[in-house]
Amino acid sequence: MKSIILILLVVLVTGCATSSKNRGLTLRETIAGAWGWTPQECEDGAAVHSFSEDGSKMFVSSDKGLITSARSEPKPQLVYQILGESKNVLRAVIEGEDRFQKNGDPVVWDLVLLSNNSFCWHRTDWSAGSCTKTLRRC
Repeated sequence: MKSIILILLVVLVTGCATSSKNRGLTLRETIAGAWGWTPQECEDGAAVHSFSEDGSKMFVSSDKGLITSARSEPKPQLVYQILGESKNVLRAVIEGEDRFQKNGDPVVWDLVLLSNNSFCWHRTDWSAGSCTKTLRRC
């Protein structure tokens, strides 16, 4: 019984330490850094996310280049104009976006933070809850 209580105490203390370490980080601070769709991509060309000084733009860059669609050429950097933010979602549009919604407007993206180490992309014209494959922190 004492060992079970000790294990529970360790789990609780560890959980509190982890939570307090991340407390106070903004969404942008959490997103900043290197991300990849696969472990191999993390090694070979992770997408590095950073923000303009005023926070109005997000820059995503990769040495391997980034492709937005089958029609686009790889680009070393994508620039997202940030349209809004909530606790776990950053809404943005890619500058020069070549994909369009049915109404003719450029596609709008929600970066949905799933945890401090994972997120997915949701298009605002997709059904609620749908998301791309998960990206992981490298």
